[in-house]
Amino acid sequence: MAISHFDRLCKKIFDRPEAGADLARNVLPGAYLERIDLSSARIEKGSFIDKELRLHSSDLLLRFELKDTADPLFIYVLVDHKSEPDRWVSLQLLRYVVRLYQDLLKQQPRPARLPEVVPVILYHGIRPWKYPLQLSELIASLSSEHVPKFLPILYDLNRIEDGELVGAVQTVVGLLSLKYIKRRFTIEIVRFLLREMRRLPENSSLLKEFYTALLDFKEEEEIKLFLATARQMRYREKEEDLMSYAQQLRTEGREEGIKEGEKKGREEGLKEVLKRLLEKKFGLSPDESRLIDSAADIHAVEAAIDSLLTADDKEEVLEKIQHRQTE
Repeated sequence: MAISHFDRLCKKIFDRPEAGADLARNVLPGAYLERIDLSSARIEKGSFIDKELRLHSSDLLLRFELKDTADPLFIYVLVDHKSEPDRWVSLQLLRYVVRLYQDLLKQQPRPARLPEVVPVILYHGIRPWKYPLQLSELIASLSSEHVPKFLPILYDLNRIEDGELVGAVQTVVGLLSLKYIKRRFTIEIVRFLLREMRRLPENSSLLKEFYTALLDFKEEEEIKLFLATARQMRYREKEEDLMSYAQQLRTEGREEGIKEGEKKGREEGLKEVLKRLLEKKFGLSPDESRLIDSAADIHAVEAAIDSLLTADDKEEVLEKIQHRQTE
């Protein structure tokens, strides 16, 4: 589950237009920063990532207006959560950019031109990035004339000095959290993170996402080191925050487990009722019993029980389950 927490942490860092402007200040070349109006930053809704990749990646689409033209500039950001360099990320980004253009053409069927999209990979894995980013270098070709040239920007947090990050406190602390949370915790790293997190407002929602990722991703030994260092630095509020949040998560987990157990118990109980009633009225074979046990749709089981009152044979009852399973 750590992947989903990293995804939420990234979304929390960049959940405001001002944070989008901060991201642009950090990742874009100077030639772009001279042309775009950072105050016009807007977060576009929607996602272009395939469903099967959404557990591993999070996309963020930012829109900026240019200072000297009415044409918008889009910055498309793919945040990689796999902690490993991805050979085919340029191809994935190209697919997402094409989808964006298709959506724009639906909104405005005959534009004079399409806006530029600047694809950015915000990479916070531990291993060095080793694959080429230029898509044409990944394609075996006889002629370069027919090969797409597509080069995303790689923003590798491992190669960025901490003091080079610019922007509001939440943006900088969020990026530093992404940079260090996957590294093996040392006293130096923990002390650095604690000092940075103390810069955040007490009610910052970014802290909650950081604690969630910390508790889910880190080994118990590293969590203990975090707590002990907070105590040593007299950051009692951070120690108490993490401990109280951990207790909250455990409580929520127990409650969720109870609800899930009650649901599962009810489903199993209904299946047993159906089997018992069928056995009494028509008889029940082992295969038919297994069919009822394998039913994934509890509403089908309820429908089968209701049909027992008027059914002339057991096939009419079992058909309720078989029909739902083959839909």
